[in-house]
Amino acid sequence: LPCRAFWSWAMAVAAVRQHGTLVARPWCTGQRRWYTPPSRRTWAKQHWRIRIPRPMLDRFDQSREQPHKEWWRERRIAPATFFGFPDVTKVGLRGGSIYVEQMDSVTLAVLADKCVKENVWDPEIWMKFSWRAQQLSTRTHEPDLCYIFRAFARADWFDQNLLTTYLGRLHRRLHMFQLPDVAVLLEAFANPRFRQGEYLQKALTHMALLLQHRDDAKVEELARTCVALRDLRPQPHDVSKEVQAGLELLAEALLLRELSELETGAAVNVIHSFVIWGLVSSERSRVSSASVDLCWSLARELKGKLRELGREKPEDLATLALALSSGGIDHEELWQELALNLELEAYRMPGPSAAAAVYGAA
Repeated sequence: LPCRAFWSWAMAVAAVRQHGTLVARPWCTGQRRWYTPPSRRTWAKQHWRIRIPRPMLDRFDQSREQPHKEWWRERRIAPATFFGFPDVTKVGLRGGSIYVEQMDSVTLAVLADKCVKENVWDPEIWMKFSWRAQQLSTRTHEPDLCYIFRAFARADWFDQNLLTTYLGRLHRRLHMFQLPDVAVLLEAFANPRFRQGEYLQKALTHMALLLQHRDDAKVEELARTCVALRDLRPQPHDVSKEVQAGLELLAEALLLRELSELETGAAVNVIHSFVIWGLVSSERSRVSSASVDLCWSLARELKGKLRELGREKPEDLATLALALSSGGIDHEELWQELALNLELEAYRMPGPSAAAAVYGAA
């Protein structure tokens, strides 16, 4: 008999022996599935990306021998984002909204600075940034306030309403600024369109008070402030005097720090800052001052570091040559090392840097 008929006959015989007669049993009592559908014939139902090795079938551990097949190692297919928002550098390619209405002051400062560094000058993006910055002005504090203002200054996005709003907010919060905040503000004032004489003088006064009454600034912050003051030339006579007084205070503070912790490029820019403002020159090389002592100390620290500087930024070699010649810093060993590296890196210099190097080494 076929298997199904045999079991039906056996169940009937068992019922007769038990009850003495053939009694109809409920349908659910002897329910059996004599057919297995194709969807149930697999060994296990798993996610197609999560594959657990089956015993007696897989001869190797796939997760160890072929880790690139793990689903969590695959490249995620997702839109490009930055800081949780659509990447502003790809908005022109992808389109869509950048959700500027949901940005806070920190996000706005970071994205605006990224647009400056990535050369994103889309007017629609900067118009939205300006609109959001004015909305957040009363809730923006340092250092976000300074970074937003600097980003618009570097982008040269001149909006009269934005400028008026942020100059007032900067004046309101100036008494809370630390030295790094003042440095960022001075970097923004490098753009003459964003530089207002009254606000510049107030920033210089606050910087002088910080340097006179506080001594907690790091050497990198002091050097950054020096470079920010370098980019403010030219200025009227009264403002120039305040800048020179501030540089003298910065020189006194830097002499009390460990100058070996300063990066090579930053040291070159500090020397150039004091030279370009006339505090260190060939006429004043014999006059003892904090600025002259600082430049000579930095020149001694630069010895043996110019080769690496030339590989990274050959333009700084030209800046150093011009600063040493204009400042009358006759460090013989440093000049020999500088001349050698100028010869090695001359082919990589742009035109203005090559001209400055020739003028300085002449």
